[in-house]
Amino acid sequence: MAQFNSASRAHLEWLRARPEPPLRTRGYIEVTPPKPPRHELNVLRYGKYASIELFTQDVTVPRLVRRWEIWERYRLRHCADGGT
Repeated sequence: MAQFNSASRAHLEWLRARPEPPLRTRGYIEVTPPKPPRHELNVLRYGKYASIELFTQDVTVPRLVRRWEIWERYRLRHCADGGT
């Protein structure tokens, strides 16, 4: 569900350690091998329930409106309790 892309694995390790309070899962980092002349791509991924927990922690944090609206529509369709 939630994923963060970066050329820097160190950046994703830092990002994975950031949520306050900590998530019950750490997510996982997937590495796509480079195809010359490009560099490897690192992706930090979280599953469905970790994504729900991550996205609903603090509604006051800055966010991209378009992405948040997509998330809200998904949450209303798929969350067992109708979106909360």
